[in-house]
Amino acid sequence: RVDAFFDALTQRAKAFGQVNRDALLLGDDTAAAYAVVSAVEKRIDDFFERCRVVAYMGSDDEHERKPHTSADGVSADELRALPMARPTPSGVLPLHTGINPVDRDNVDRLAKQVLAPLELRHDVLGETEWRHVKRLFAPYAAFHAALAANPTSSLPLSRVHELLQSDARAHFAALLERDAAAKPRVAALHNVERLVHAWCHLSDLMRNFVSFEQFADKHTSCFQVGHVVLDGRRADLVLPVESEERILDHAELATRGNCFLVYLRCTKKEQSRVVVAVFTSGYSDHLYAGRRGVFYANDGGEFDALVVHVVEHPLGLREAATRPFQQGVRLLERVMLPRVGSALTANLSEATKKLDVGVLAAFFVGFGAVSTAVATFVHGFLQLGLLMPLGVLGIASAVSGPSMLVALLKSRRRHLGPILEASGWAINVSPRITLRLGEQLTTQLPGVLVRPHRRRYIVAACLLTAAASAAGLGWQLSDDASDLRRLVRSKLLY
Repeated sequence: RVDAFFDALTQRAKAFGQVNRDALLLGDDTAAAYAVVSAVEKRIDDFFERCRVVAYMGSDDEHERKPHTSADGVSADELRALPMARPTPSGVLPLHTGINPVDRDNVDRLAKQVLAPLELRHDVLGETEWRHVKRLFAPYAAFHAALAANPTSSLPLSRVHELLQSDARAHFAALLERDAAAKPRVAALHNVERLVHAWCHLSDLMRNFVSFEQFADKHTSCFQVGHVVLDGRRADLVLPVESEERILDHAELATRGNCFLVYLRCTKKEQSRVVVAVFTSGYSDHLYAGRRGVFYANDGGEFDALVVHVVEHPLGLREAATRPFQQGVRLLERVMLPRVGSALTANLSEATKKLDVGVLAAFFVGFGAVSTAVATFVHGFLQLGLLMPLGVLGIASAVSGPSMLVALLKSRRRHLGPILEASGWAINVSPRITLRLGEQLTTQLPGVLVRPHRRRYIVAACLLTAAASAAGLGWQLSDDASDLRRLVRSKLLY
């Protein structure tokens, strides 16, 4: 490396020695002067072109349409869109007054480092003088383009000669030899550093990612980034997601953990992040995209959270017991009732215009069949007598049993492995989320009612069951009493 660097210095020095003296018109200051000319070349060319337009048309329409506001009301981008100075038919660029603020520094350097050393006027600049300046720097421009690939092109020429005339090559070579001799010691220091880190943090690493002892005991570990408050509950198991565009990819792998996942976009002023909250208990009726909550990061930040995606899985046996009935009600509300209403609305006018006796007869036949089936079911149910509560339980078990069985199997298979792997962690042992642990990871906030409408439904169902049992018992007793009266009457007659 030292040899390559000094070879580049030698090549550059030879190139400067062979270059025509006309190219170095300012000596060692030529490079700095050429940099100033290159910085203002496009802006000055644009100014003189506008001046020619003004001389031809009488005004610069684009410039005249620009609003003349104070400096505080104009941004830097708007100033760059304006010319370097106000174009005039005379085509003269003033160098001290009327200059665009974004070009002020470059114009001052042009006057001091280029025009003054060339013994040109440095108060105004005409188009003829500007073309003369560009012709003077044309040889150096060609030379600069030829040496642009040289790695030492940023060094001043005086520094290049200074390095070549000194013993810098031997000094740099000695430093590299010292670095090479110290390489084994540095590698040993790296090993010592790794040993120190292992001594200090290996226990925490093992307790977090091998045995998951810290997560199971305190429900806090290094892969958790905070907690989410949503729907009156606090979810402590929150993990990061790379970006909002990666949510579907994350969910495709994380859904194998059989956990209810809620993906949230968290914003705070100009900060934004995406997290996934794992809900492990409660009900999922009000966990859907569009809901808002609050995300509390471990570093103390508080973010507004918006639900953007949900991966549904059973949360528990209580929800699984009522889910079939809820789905039936939703199906009735969303599918059946709208269809029936539209059909009645479409056929009502035709039915009022023309009444078909056959259709009416078919309607009553169907109504009678349904009524007979309902009456048969009610009569058979009332015949159970004291066993009617067991009949209600049997019907509920037949409806909710499969859902509860699926929820139980999935709850026993809930684990963190796929969720952690989707978030970028490499896991060898996947910890299970038991029902007891799930109740601790997702807790109800104090002072929040736990679905009071569900309690009303349960109480109403119990009351209806008790009323139906009482009615059935009364029906059975009345039948027994009538049979007893008929038996006594027959005995008395015969």
